Formats: sequence, structure tokens, C-alpha cells
Amino acid sequence: MEILVTGATGFVGHHLVTALRARSDALRVLALPTEGTFQLEQEHVIVYRGDVRQPETLIEPMWGVDTVFHLAGVHGLWRPRQEYYSVNVAGTENVCRAVLAAGARRLI
Repeated sequence: MEILVTGATGFVGHHLVTALRARSDALRVLALPTEGTFQLEQEHVIVYRGDVRQPETLIEPMWGVDTVFHLAGVHGLWRPRQEYYSVNVAGTENVCRAVLAAGARRLI
């Protein structure tokens, strides 16, 4: 099964990637251009650079994917309200549209 994970460098994403690799799934991740992905690359995970706030960066990583695990999100305190909205709400809408456009079978 071909799987894409957004938010793979976060706490939950890291553990999900570890579990998926243990199952030998074909795995790719979407990471921000500034995120460190050295460990993922060392484990032969395909890394696409993009941002859920930029819909044009989402389609290519999703082509040929069966399942998308959408874990990208902003949390914590003291951030501007618009930042939470742009990632957690609008970013999720962008992911949903990209899943439909790319023909992925499942979004989790």
C-alpha cells in the first residue's frame, strides 16, 4: 500500500511513520521546506516539500497514493488566531481537495 503522511515530523507523525515502516508499507511524507527530515531520508522515506496552506504543493505528493494520514496541524499557546485557522482549518480543506483531485482512496 502506498501511503502519504502529513505532519510526519511531529510527535504522533513520528510514531505513525515508525509503525508503517515496520509493516513495510511504501511511504512518503509531506514536510515543510524548513523541517529537518534527515532521519526520514536515512530510512529511505520519500520526502516531498510542501505546505498544507499552499494547495499547489499537495497534488504531486498524493498521486498514486492509496491512503493519506493527515496529521499536520498547529497547536500550543500564544500564536496568532489566523495561524491556527490557516493550518488547521484551511489547510485541512486543501488536503481534502487534493485527495479528491489525486484520486486517493482514503483520508484519515
